Amino acid sequence: MPNNKWLEASLILSSALLVMVFVLGNGLNINSSDQLALAYKIGSTVKITPVENSFPLVSINAIESNQTTTGSISCQSSDFLTRYFEGSATKYNEKLTKDALCLKGRVQATYYKEQSEDDVMSIAAIDTMIADVQKVLDAANQKDKLNHVKVAIIPGGYDSAESYPFVDNVSIKCLKNKATVVSAETGISTGSKQSGSKFLITNDSLESLVKELKSTNDDISKKLQGFKDANEPVPNTFIIKLVFNSLSLADKMANKLVAITPEALHTDYPDLESRGMYMTMSIDLDVDANGKVIDGTEKIPGPVRWAIKTKDKDTDKEDPWLVGSVSVDGTKYPTVPLPIQFMANKNNAASAAGLIRLKAIKKQYENRMAQNEAKRKALEAKNYNCTS
Repeated sequence: MPNNKWLEASLILSSALLVMVFVLGNGLNINSSDQLALAYKIGSTVKITPVENSFPLVSINAIESNQTTTGSISCQSSDFLTRYFEGSATKYNEKLTKDALCLKGRVQATYYKEQSEDDVMSIAAIDTMIADVQKVLDAANQKDKLNHVKVAIIPGGYDSAESYPFVDNVSIKCLKNKATVVSAETGISTGSKQSGSKFLITNDSLESLVKELKSTNDDISKKLQGFKDANEPVPNTFIIKLVFNSLSLADKMANKLVAITPEALHTDYPDLESRGMYMTMSIDLDVDANGKVIDGTEKIPGPVRWAIKTKDKDTDKEDPWLVGSVSVDGTKYPTVPLPIQFMANKNNAASAAGLIRLKAIKKQYENRMAQNEAKRKALEAKNYNCTS
């Protein structure tokens, strides 16, 4: 008859680790928050000023509260049309229309460029996360590397909504400061925006999940220590509650966290590391005098093994429950038989799904960047619709 203490400890660890397994590797959380940072209020009157020989090609700013606009011709000298446009207001207006079209082309090209620059940075960040998740997946796919495995669980990134300065239409008007003419020909429009996005690693929402995961582990370890200090067996009610709480927590965290190596945490996410915004998990399996991993399958009842089992794809034999210990955030749990391959398979499936998701998001960024760059280059080839 299997020892109940072994079984209880195994179930506790298995249910706690299933939280890690279900949340790992699922990649990107599309939970956007608009990072609007414009130099004007949407719907306000703005002026568009050309910038030569660099991006952005224009600056868009709100006109001052004491400024007004009027028709450009009203701010010109009495002989202006005669001197420059053969006395024709129509020809002058045609010139203003062309200038407005030029400014609009510069506004469009600036937006395409700014979104593409964010896309480049986003793609680089996604590529880094893909590579880091892939390292864990590659190691987990090799049975001889399951021992001494160690991962760090971090926020899985999200798609942050961004706003870019934009105007839909441009008119050339006279800008006045009370009775004083600031400029007889100023690009004027109603402030608008173009919506876009960029990939960011973390936000308050994702970090609250990491904190919740760490808190759950702390709670489990304290309660287990309490039973140990009191020399009491772990109650079945505690085991059942733990399993259900673990599944509930896993459901809330699915698709939002990823597992990477501690080395990747240090190299690629130093900010998360310095703030302790991660949780570590490691598995160390016991070995006998000959260096062979100890099989503890016989200590686990058949029905439990049937519910949590995997089969070796080469031999079709049931994978064993291997004796070992798990450490979570520095807390070392008791040495018990663990369904190592079952947990590895779950983690692998989640990580693989995470890679698919990340690659799909990356493709969206690449497609958008290609489209915007094509539009920008087309405008550039036409000198942004500007004529001399």
